[in-house]
Amino acid sequence: MIDEVWTQFGFACTAAAAVFALAALVQMLASGHTGGGDTALYSALALYLGWFGWDGLLRGLLIACGLTGVVALAVAVSFKSMNSRFPAGPSLLVGALMSILVT
Repeated sequence: MIDEVWTQFGFACTAAAAVFALAALVQMLASGHTGGGDTALYSALALYLGWFGWDGLLRGLLIACGLTGVVALAVAVSFKSMNSRFPAGPSLLVGALMSILVT
């Protein structure tokens, strides 16, 4: 029982570090489109979703990213500009919550 908890914790920490590294790379390459708050939020969500294993992590991040993409498309269409800016945090949090509720 205790060994399983430490395994889950280790996986969650590893997932958070990996997602942080990937999000930081995206932030460096596309600094005009993503900010440091998004990078930190992605890693925090990965830490939480990683507790549920691969399925929870991948499902949660895919739903969160997909919902953020839908919001980005809606913002771009409504402002008629592909350079529109919007906070991604709320859609990331709602996507992760939707994933947890589905589980």
